[in-house]
Amino acid sequence: KADRSEVREKNLVDSFPYEAPYAVYDSGDPKGLLKLALSRQDVFELRKKGYGVGIAVSTDPSTPAGQEGVKIVLKKGKVVVKIGYGPEGQGNEHVAKLLVSKFLGVPVEKVDVELAESDEGVTSFGPGGSRMSVFLSGAIKGAAEELVSKLKRELGAEKFENGYFITKEGERVNILELEGEATYVVSLQGKKGRFLAYPFAVDIAVVKVDETGLIRPVKLIVYIDPGTPLDEEVVKEQVIGGSYIGVSLALYERYVYEEGQLLTTSLSDYNMITAVEVPEFEANIVPTPSPYTPLGSKGIGEIPVGVAAAAVTSAVEDLLKRRVSRIPVDVSI
Repeated sequence: KADRSEVREKNLVDSFPYEAPYAVYDSGDPKGLLKLALSRQDVFELRKKGYGVGIAVSTDPSTPAGQEGVKIVLKKGKVVVKIGYGPEGQGNEHVAKLLVSKFLGVPVEKVDVELAESDEGVTSFGPGGSRMSVFLSGAIKGAAEELVSKLKRELGAEKFENGYFITKEGERVNILELEGEATYVVSLQGKKGRFLAYPFAVDIAVVKVDETGLIRPVKLIVYIDPGTPLDEEVVKEQVIGGSYIGVSLALYERYVYEEGQLLTTSLSDYNMITAVEVPEFEANIVPTPSPYTPLGSKGIGEIPVGVAAAAVTSAVEDLLKRRVSRIPVDVSI
């Protein structure tokens, strides 16, 4: 009988970019992620204490092709970044500030983010498909470079570094003393199919039977490749949130019907994971930059969900020593 991990490893790609009939996988090291996970003997030893330990490997297409625009306005000692969609909780506004601060060499507190008006030329598809880490960052990079290029020509400056233009006479001019604006629309297409980038993840899940006879999640360890992380804390927050949703899908969430009538019609009826059930969590970021995106980043919002659900289900199988063919798993035994 073949070991599950051996079967997984044999089916993982180890040379990138990798062209499949339906897609081009841009970059990654899934075998390396699996090796890191399998090296965690401290976790696998928990089997001797009656815990179930499962492992799952996954990729998920991210960043569907399209366009995204950004407008950067420099005025009165402030930088305003105008984007084409409102806040949805992924931290895009925070990342936008960090990127503008980096590219223009200005303090992050001098950067504001606003929703662009419809006549400002800021094209936006929105953040669907985990695309903003690629498209928003690419548009900000392009707009910042265009703004710097314009101001450099106007000043006759020889170079721009750390927020200062340096003229031929050696004069240093702080960019915040100037005014200007630039709009940039980034347009990206997948090499094959509609997706540009493929993040990879390997999860280890640990479950146990508690004193009431219920299966409980104990620990979740994630090794994930988000491409170049634009902000590691935001990446970890996305991974934590998505992973807990995956655990919830595996063990708790379900629609309940009675004679065709839906009973779980509100959050008071629908069973979801809470702070009481969430397992101990560990996120490990292991990046491989994408060659097809402006900053090497990949979308990261969706992959944690599926791989966490699969790892928890695998752990339940290990605990009960029987196959699980559907989720949510019946958490009582």
